[in-house]
Amino acid sequence: MTELTCWPLDNKPYTSVALGAAYAARSRGVLNADSFTATTNGDNTITVGKGVGCIHVTEQWAAFPLNEGDVLLTFADADGVYPRWDVIALVYDKNANTAGLEVRTGLAAETPALPALRRNDDYDEIFLYRVTRPVGATKITADNVVDLRLDGAVCGLMRDTIDAIDTKVMQEQFAAFLTQIETELKQLHAGTATMLRTVYDPQGKNTDIFAYTDGKSAAILKKVEPLTSANAGAHNAVYRGKYLGESATEAQYAAISAGTFDDLYIGDYWTIGGVNYRIAAFDYYINSGDTACTAHHVVLVPDTCLYNAAMNNTTTTNGGYVGSAMYKIRLKQAKTTIKNAFSGHVLKHRIFLTNAVANGRASAGAWCDSEVDLMCEQMVYGSGILSPVSDGSDIPFNYRVEKSQLPLFQHEPSRICNINDWWLRDVITASRFAGVNSYGTADESDAFNYRGVRPAFCIS
Repeated sequence: MTELTCWPLDNKPYTSVALGAAYAARSRGVLNADSFTATTNGDNTITVGKGVGCIHVTEQWAAFPLNEGDVLLTFADADGVYPRWDVIALVYDKNANTAGLEVRTGLAAETPALPALRRNDDYDEIFLYRVTRPVGATKITADNVVDLRLDGAVCGLMRDTIDAIDTKVMQEQFAAFLTQIETELKQLHAGTATMLRTVYDPQGKNTDIFAYTDGKSAAILKKVEPLTSANAGAHNAVYRGKYLGESATEAQYAAISAGTFDDLYIGDYWTIGGVNYRIAAFDYYINSGDTACTAHHVVLVPDTCLYNAAMNNTTTTNGGYVGSAMYKIRLKQAKTTIKNAFSGHVLKHRIFLTNAVANGRASAGAWCDSEVDLMCEQMVYGSGILSPVSDGSDIPFNYRVEKSQLPLFQHEPSRICNINDWWLRDVITASRFAGVNSYGTADESDAFNYRGVRPAFCIS
């Protein structure tokens, strides 16, 4: 006779293999419904309680991981784009010869799925819970946790495989029932013909909520209507800062052209070619110019400087802004970039610009066509800061149509400083033009210095 391992026999030494073989008919699963209970903690963790489970080292060797106290499991942060299904698994690592509780992180996807169940040469495991991670979620709630312990496909109750009931059928029936209940609850909350009294009258006041809410809604609408009116004044008064997409749409251009500015507010921005072009004002130039501007428009300002350049090759302001190398040559790159980003919609309008300097002050100017130009102190700060003013006998030629601060900088002054030095077009002295300092101060600099080019322009 060829002797085999046989357990238990008297006076025979045994290994764990023999003991495991004695329970080889025991199926993978948990001991009972009280094993490994899960509790959410209001953050990205779940506490798993006491329990006993059964996993298989091989198909002829069962083992029984035991949890004798609470275990805190921490989950990875939720994805910012797609939802994800994670699982709490009872895992046996065959290479390390250890068993324990583990968070298996799923793949974020538009339609999430469970991680693949590992039962191979390296691992054996059962899934205890599915944990849904909604997009951007910062905590796990009880509604995110689905119990898989009775699902025979991934867990189930441990049992002898002979003459036993397969809990998979019961789990499937329960899952179908749970899905039906979830669907009905969603329909109730979405506003079907049925509404729970706990929803429409939670305090038991027997109030006609429809008349009550109609009255409240009318009062609120009356208050906010001036802020949502379809005109430039209303939209100049509201800062929102919403991302509008990678290009302006035909519907948005139509709203601008009509002067209704539907769903466009100060601070909203398009990101094109890596640059945020932010709405700074609505109809800022209307009725201005030697030829009046009559086209409804939006003033845009990039968040960042498009590049660096000097106002002139030497330290002089001779010729004013119009006579500078910046105006004549160095704005061309900005104009090309901006016209490509808003093709066919950059507005040409008339503004008054300095073209001569005497004694360090603007001494003459002229009406000029403008499409893309540097801003002036009034647009950024709301008034001249360093620009020369009348001394009682000599009046600098600081005439301009930009007489007020752009609403963008009025509502959100932090948008003025972008941590870079950048040019303004005002003549300050015989050698210096105005600017904004990287520290956030009103500033000026020698004309031959390289500083940021951050122009303003209009689209219509």
